Amino acid sequence: ASLTDRLTGLPNRYAASEMMNGLIQKNEPFAFAVINLNYFKNINTAMGQQAGDKALIQIGNRWQKLADDGTTGTNDFVASQSGNEFSVIIRDYASEEQLRNSVERYADALKEKIVIDDSDFVLTASIGYATFPGDAKDGDTLLNCAYSAMIQAKKMDHTGLICRFE
Repeated sequence: ASLTDRLTGLPNRYAASEMMNGLIQKNEPFAFAVINLNYFKNINTAMGQQAGDKALIQIGNRWQKLADDGTTGTNDFVASQSGNEFSVIIRDYASEEQLRNSVERYADALKEKIVIDDSDFVLTASIGYATFPGDAKDGDTLLNCAYSAMIQAKKMDHTGLICRFE
């Protein structure tokens, strides 16, 4: 399978899965965050799918730059999961607080508006994350934990919320 998302140019879910499984095999601690853009279909409905695609590309670029420039203070791997969903594998955090701050940087990066065809959009996201080996000892369980935390975030507040798996 290809390891790159055709639209965004980011690594795709297979690449994220390979990275995750490699870290698990090495027993290297990391967090897996799932980011789901809220009300994304409104852009597609209002402006067409091409506009939605442009938004996904802009957001992907923004998050990739964030991961690359080191402002999160952690070692991050950003991937496109599917549609309006992204994931971030976060390594090298010294504490739960540093991990949380890193995740929050991805949410904060959405506060700056996106301009598509002369229209301004501000998107929010629901983010869920979980850790290996603390929350899960294998990839499937870790994904489930991160997804259930993201669903919790969606249920609680649609203005963009981050939930840690509990």
